[in-house]
Amino acid sequence: MTADNTRAQVARLLNPASVAVIGATEDLTKFGGRAFRNLVTHRFTGEIYPINPRREQVLGIPAFPTIAATPRPPDVALLAIPKAATLAAVQECADAGVGTAVVITSQFAETGPSGARDEQVLVEVARGAGMRLVGPNCLGLFSPANGFVLTSSPALDIPELRAGAVGLVSQSGALLATVFDRANDLGITFSHCVSVGNQADLEAGDFVDYLIEDERTRVICSYVEGFADPGRLVPLAERARAAGKPWLLVKAGRAAAGQRAAFSHTASLAGDYAVLEAVAHEVGVTLMDDPDAMLLTAATLARFDCTPLKRVAIVTTSGGGGAIAADRLADAGIELARFAPATVVALEPLFMPGQASNPIDLGGRRAGEAVNIAGAALGAIANDPESDALLLVLSTAPLLDQIAADLAQAAADSGTPHLFVVWPGSAADAARRALLDAGAPFCDRLDDAVRALAGWARWSDFTPSAPEPRPSSLSDVSALLTQSPAGPLDEAILTESLAAYGVPVNASQFARTADEAVSAAETLGYPVALKVVADGVTHKSDLGGVALDLVDAAAVCAAWEQLRANLARHAPDAAWRGARVQRMAHGDAELLMGVKRDAQFGPLIMVGAGGVLVELLGDIQLARAPLGPHAAGALLRRLRCWPLLAGTRGRPTLDVAAVADSVSRVSWLAWDARARLVELEINPLLVATDGVVAVDARGLVG
Repeated sequence: MTADNTRAQVARLLNPASVAVIGATEDLTKFGGRAFRNLVTHRFTGEIYPINPRREQVLGIPAFPTIAATPRPPDVALLAIPKAATLAAVQECADAGVGTAVVITSQFAETGPSGARDEQVLVEVARGAGMRLVGPNCLGLFSPANGFVLTSSPALDIPELRAGAVGLVSQSGALLATVFDRANDLGITFSHCVSVGNQADLEAGDFVDYLIEDERTRVICSYVEGFADPGRLVPLAERARAAGKPWLLVKAGRAAAGQRAAFSHTASLAGDYAVLEAVAHEVGVTLMDDPDAMLLTAATLARFDCTPLKRVAIVTTSGGGGAIAADRLADAGIELARFAPATVVALEPLFMPGQASNPIDLGGRRAGEAVNIAGAALGAIANDPESDALLLVLSTAPLLDQIAADLAQAAADSGTPHLFVVWPGSAADAARRALLDAGAPFCDRLDDAVRALAGWARWSDFTPSAPEPRPSSLSDVSALLTQSPAGPLDEAILTESLAAYGVPVNASQFARTADEAVSAAETLGYPVALKVVADGVTHKSDLGGVALDLVDAAAVCAAWEQLRANLARHAPDAAWRGARVQRMAHGDAELLMGVKRDAQFGPLIMVGAGGVLVELLGDIQLARAPLGPHAAGALLRRLRCWPLLAGTRGRPTLDVAAVADSVSRVSWLAWDARARLVELEINPLLVATDGVVAVDARGLVG
């Protein structure tokens, strides 16, 4: 099925000429009853076919005993029937020429292998006839832009369905209905809303694809628990960006993403959600952790034509509210605007000395009530060239409804993006009504507003990386890796591979006996380090398998015996092979650099704080391989430990260019060896003021 064909089928699904409801009834305790009532009460203008063999009509509309008895094949059929009857109903829809079947029925793949097999049969029947499926285990869909409701959710039991510019695709039907209900109370409106359920056929990406092309959709929102086709994320994101449409995404399962692995820190730190964060950051998808904040962000972006946001001005009816809001914005990395001189001059007649600065507390006025100066104050601030957006925090105050109305009018007149927080409870209901009447965006919690502004700022900050060429000095790694058996890489082969790609590697030699270790140390030059080599041992320091700063032959021999004793005590089943002798290397910082082959997004490069505390610190950044030195440098600047590399509080500035170059080279190795290289880890990569050196490395091939 081509993308154009699927897009046309989705368009027909969201704007059908005819709809059948299999299981239509007037009993509102049933899915079919609620779905049919919603379809009728929201005044669908096309043909409606209730399918119920035991009724002559449903809600006054003539009923049909089977889908085959309808006057013409429906564009869409909703199946709200028991699972046992679903396969036969899907077959009947396919035989009748239905365009798309929306299967609300559950107990399919979500229940296990048996349910998954039943689900696959539905798909095979549908595809054999060219029919598409939504679901199963979904809650239906609705399109305010087309005046079409096909869902059993009671959230659609509302008098009016208003159309807007936000498209919402959700894997969870209940969550879709919940956030729609909350959004509707806040005046947030939608173009199309779809629950995809198990994504047996049509999946979330198909609807995102449609929304990118849909002229009535300005911002796209998604909630997903798992991607049916992860490979579509990047091309869809690139198309959304080219269309100028922000794509906001909430992904469930963040806490369970990291899988612990014995072989390397890379595998345990580069969990599924960390990978998604890296890819989303690279392609411009704005990840959010809360559906309500996602919808609030989308609504403000859509309302204000996706104006970029960096600096915010706060106006509040409470000094305490303004101070807390300022702290929360700072925590979220959002700048407070510093008013231009002309703005301060305009505000000074209204406020007491020292009060004409951001945040603005209307309680700091020179005279009268806050309602007397609200409009004038906001008019001055809204025109401030240093302010990209206004955060208006309303706490309990006299005449709060009038203050809200005046602020909303002044903000609307200015055209400056703005967002209200109505902090009180029922005491502020009149203010909420005033904001709804004015069409002003608002929420009830400061937390939602801060999350929304932070998402808005992240979207604004996105800059696509420019392509960088492959370094000309890279050697061909294939001969070094293709001959290795599956499993842990021989350290000599891995070291040779890294060196072939231009990564500085600390000189070392393998020794099978203490005498060989002494000979190697004398060749390399003292002082040296001794590291145990034993089958099944990867994290040597955890077992006391590393000895440092050995200055002579006696120290090497003593360390050799100690390493053997430590291995026997801590890992008695590990087979001792010998030790690797390395020249001692020193640096001013320790980094970890790793590679992970992700099943969804291919090879990824990871860089972060290294050493023995790598997992405790958890300071890492990921990117898809390959990448050039410029992109690698941007990756480094996102680390929390970046100030240690850049030089701070008297520390020397380290050779960041050498780090970025090594990151780039390892990323190209990962790309070239992607067919076999499963994991690679360099820890530590020692960083000095004049270069880097890889001290310890391990790799895994498949």
